[in-house]
Amino acid sequence: MPRVTIEPDIQLHYRVAGDGPTLLFHPGFSNTLDIWNWLIRELTPTHRCVSFDPRGHGASDKPDSEYTLDELAHDVVALAEALDLRDVTLVGHSLGGAVSLKAVLDHDDGRRITRLVLVGPAVPSYLLSAGEELGIPPEVFERLRAGIVEDWVPTQLATAKVFYHRTDDDTARWIAEQTLAMPVHIAQKYFSQLATIDFRDRLAEVVIPVLVLWGAHDQLADPRWAGWIRDRDLQRWRVETLEQSGHGSMVDEPARVAALLQEFMV
Repeated sequence: MPRVTIEPDIQLHYRVAGDGPTLLFHPGFSNTLDIWNWLIRELTPTHRCVSFDPRGHGASDKPDSEYTLDELAHDVVALAEALDLRDVTLVGHSLGGAVSLKAVLDHDDGRRITRLVLVGPAVPSYLLSAGEELGIPPEVFERLRAGIVEDWVPTQLATAKVFYHRTDDDTARWIAEQTLAMPVHIAQKYFSQLATIDFRDRLAEVVIPVLVLWGAHDQLADPRWAGWIRDRDLQRWRVETLEQSGHGSMVDEPARVAALLQEFMV
């Protein structure tokens, strides 16, 4: 099981497959690197795919740290440095999308990341904010948070039923079972970070090309943000809607997602 040291007392589990231009995949809340399996299968003939379990996830170390976006974003760049990854297309899903955006904005001083892909991301804001009609209402978020704290296992297994649009139930459950490697006290810390996300005024600061992929049937991150981003006509941003996907388009439509990534990286 390959592991890489990013801090003296923290190691991350990672996997490398294929050869060619480099993609680095960051999973969403509690998911492991296995959520990318179907997409990586499509990409390995032409690309080098590096997937990993973030701290607190899967087979990586689970230190009793704060699990802030800033901490996780630092880890992304530390991983790229430790593996000497360059000219990286960083692909972040859900809460991992917010972490990936944070990494690009505030941590990648060495400019190792040259393209950013956000899949069903928890950005520009996750919660419904004053002056906006988009986002998850705070009371709904609190119910989700309470479910994680009080009923971790059944909440994770139930989430699998709304995570995808056309993925079969057995596959969805298997992926959900991998999330239970995250200790519940860490899950509570990390999930709470969703309430802190607000990048609405920072999107134009991104100086590298960005591709945003949103499932039309996403029930966990408001897909109407896709239109909000399009309306801003941001110079480096491109937004695509996947008509057969829910929140997990990398499993719902791996061939379509792979084609979009390959086109984006040309």
